[in-house]
Amino acid sequence: MFYYAQVDKSSICIGVSQLSGVVTADNMILLETYDVSLLGKRYNNGAWGEVV
Repeated sequence: MFYYAQVDKSSICIGVSQLSGVVTADNMILLETYDVSLLGKRYNNGAWGEVV
């Protein structure tokens, strides 16, 4: 299984998915685990952070 965070145009996580295959899309970030705590966080240079 593959886990992805979907980010919007501001790099904020708007969804987390468990998929059966690899996805190649600019708005999909590959994750190590299914982690819904990322919802609402911003992805920046390989790290997740709070939106301020």
